[in-house]
Amino acid sequence: MAELVTQDTIDAVIKSRQHTPEHLLQIPADEVLSRNEPEIALQTLLNRCGKSTDRWAALIAALTFAYDEENTTFGELLDSLDHAPARTQTP
Repeated sequence: MAELVTQDTIDAVIKSRQHTPEHLLQIPADEVLSRNEPEIALQTLLNRCGKSTDRWAALIAALTFAYDEENTTFGELLDSLDHAPARTQTP
């Protein structure tokens, strides 16, 4: 049986100084990405995408194409980037 997560629970986890990256992976992506504190998701995105232009492009595509309509978690969003090659752009 799936548990329902309330908005109050999501807010409490995100605002907590004790949250871990693992906690954030379970929260809806739009909740993590739309906060006023960009550092919440920034380091995770930098670690996942790095210098890979393909992964950054995949992130932009995922954010552009109704990811929030499916109630995608932040972890699922990040996992979707793994399908993009880790190729880096050469100067």
